Amino acid sequence: MLAVGLQQAKDYSNKPCLLAKNLEDDSKNVYWVPDAALPCLSCKDSNPLSLVSKKQLFQLKKKFRVSDAVIKKIEKFYQSDKDTLNLKELDSLGARILVQELEDTILGSLKRKYRNSSAKLMPYYDPTLSGQIALHTSAIGPSSSGKSTIVGKILLNNFDDGTTIWIFSPTATSDPVWKKLQKDMSKKRVKLIDTSKIVAPIDLETQIGRGNVLVFDDQDAVLPENERYTSQLCSRAQYEGRHMTDKNKKGIVCFSIFHDGFSRRVKSLKSTNIESSRVILFPNQQRHVARKVMKNRLGYTSAQIKEIFDFVVSGDRWIMLVQHCPSCCITSTGILLL
Repeated sequence: MLAVGLQQAKDYSNKPCLLAKNLEDDSKNVYWVPDAALPCLSCKDSNPLSLVSKKQLFQLKKKFRVSDAVIKKIEKFYQSDKDTLNLKELDSLGARILVQELEDTILGSLKRKYRNSSAKLMPYYDPTLSGQIALHTSAIGPSSSGKSTIVGKILLNNFDDGTTIWIFSPTATSDPVWKKLQKDMSKKRVKLIDTSKIVAPIDLETQIGRGNVLVFDDQDAVLPENERYTSQLCSRAQYEGRHMTDKNKKGIVCFSIFHDGFSRRVKSLKSTNIESSRVILFPNQQRHVARKVMKNRLGYTSAQIKEIFDFVVSGDRWIMLVQHCPSCCITSTGILLL
């Protein structure tokens, strides 16, 4: 379940898992802790029933065939400060099960969902995990959706620790995002490589180095004569990166940025789909693409996809789907445990 702030998280676990940093307030970082009987988070609204949508309430009403009078009595109870609900003459097995379902829904929402419109959340990459599991990330979306921008912010806020970042792109030396990242982190730390100048294989260990980060931007636009070398490097980084640790036990992390997540021309797409444990999508710009990726690439069920889309708000420019444990959906203002 979710916890906000390290102090609250440590009340439930000695080793809470940091999911996202709040760039506005470190004391409001979001953590995952093992499930407990009661949630860490409290209901901001005085009425807990506000955590249940009208659509959900209507579906429960139909499912258990209860009258409007029962629903009104339940709503009145949640608006009051009473501890016990007494349905009196309206009491029935269906009504009791409905109340139990409502309680489970409210508790589940408090444990699994967090939304703060004033937050500025940034997905966290644990350096100690990069040598144990694949933390590779793919970003799929249309032009000008913000793929490079969000990846650049992730790099700046997670790998500003001496790690060398290699940017491979046809526009690496001219893209404002990568030039700004290089300015913020120094030329020594951020290497901008124009893929049109790659005419020979690049060795991952001797030329890139253990424990570093690789970014393959606009792979769809790489020329065929250069693409075979970048794809070869990308595939090896995806498959072997976590095993190539440095003295601090940090493995290689690879970021892949695509316009078309189903392109057959890019040879490294297969390794990216297999090894990427985190996927960045843009559901408010191309919902059908996000749905296709979630269904065909990530294997999400229709119920999971619907829950994710229901959680996303209009202000969410991007979402990150984390496949490794704890599996979740991260946005700039909220987190949903899957």
